[in-house]
Amino acid sequence: MNTPDPDQAVPTQAVPSQNGGPDHNSTSEGQQGDPNCLFCKIVTGEIPSRIVYQDQDALAFLDIGPFHRGHSLVIPKRHVADLLTVPASLPEIAPAIDATARLLVDRLDADGLNLLSSVGEVAGQEVFHFHVHLIPRYANTPGLWSLIGPKPAAEESELDAVLAQVTGGQATGSA
Repeated sequence: MNTPDPDQAVPTQAVPSQNGGPDHNSTSEGQQGDPNCLFCKIVTGEIPSRIVYQDQDALAFLDIGPFHRGHSLVIPKRHVADLLTVPASLPEIAPAIDATARLLVDRLDADGLNLLSSVGEVAGQEVFHFHVHLIPRYANTPGLWSLIGPKPAAEESELDAVLAQVTGGQATGSA
């Protein structure tokens, strides 16, 4: 497996996170995307986002309602409802998860990181396009309990500051 290059960042604007329901049995082979899927629209650039990393198979962007500074989502570029959808997509986005996690911890001076993915509405999945949350953690807010609870929307200026810090100021457009 090739080591992903964390300098492949292509930042843009922020996006909300919500969408329709899952379909565990559908395959996405050859499908460009779901025209009703928020994350598919981010992949195509129809909805702007702040991209911190991307490769051939995956896209990582800042969450506009972050639990902690630098909270990012990593998604497959093809439409996949969740982790259990066949064919499996975790292996194809694993290099992007690795590269993005390392980028966030390194560039944001984080003391740790949580990795989280929910499958189904009962588990808290709100956007039915497979995604992995990468949540940088800092010594002043340790433990899982400080992760759980309502999260306020991020200020545009804070998202821009995080994007500049993670990408080295290389904001160059949409996906």
